[in-house]
Amino acid sequence: MKARLVVLEVLCMGTLGIVFAMTGPDDPKHQKAITTLNGLKSAVDQRLSETGEPTLVDAGRHYADLLLSELSDGLGLLRPNKKGS
Repeated sequence: MKARLVVLEVLCMGTLGIVFAMTGPDDPKHQKAITTLNGLKSAVDQRLSETGEPTLVDAGRHYADLLLSELSDGLGLLRPNKKGS
């Protein structure tokens, strides 16, 4: 189960990174990416609050913040360079 979660995490993060990289030219100020990340954070918060267990909520929020921060930090590296830049 642990190995499956690791693979799922990598696939999800990689997929989001690719999507953000591909949409980069249409989102020069990262507004769409930021909106998407905020929407993901809201969805995580909502689903975690449905568990009703404070320790799960706190641990889940911390983990989500970590993953979303890593993704956000990597956006610049994943975006294709424009010609002439």
